[in-house]
Amino acid sequence: MLDLLLQLIGLLAVGVLISLTIEVICITIQTIKEELLKRKSELNGVIKAFVKQKQIINGRHVVTLDMLDKLGNSKGSVKMEGQTCSVNKGQAISLY
Repeated sequence: MLDLLLQLIGLLAVGVLISLTIEVICITIQTIKEELLKRKSELNGVIKAFVKQKQIINGRHVVTLDMLDKLGNSKGSVKMEGQTCSVNKGQAISLY
């Protein structure tokens, strides 16, 4: 029991990973940058987004972005949903 509690405390000490869903009309590099920069305070050191997954669910484009800090460590993921999408899987988007 104590071991489990220590593991939980350790996970919390590492930090909370980002998990947002952002709704836009058209998913482009520019809209990704704009929406993420609006949420700069929530992103906690994120400088790059990497398009991890791109799919269509119920007629809506859904893109999953892996958020990276300056050391290349994952800081969590962000989902963007839109009516259209012009980004591709594997695309990196610098926020600065």
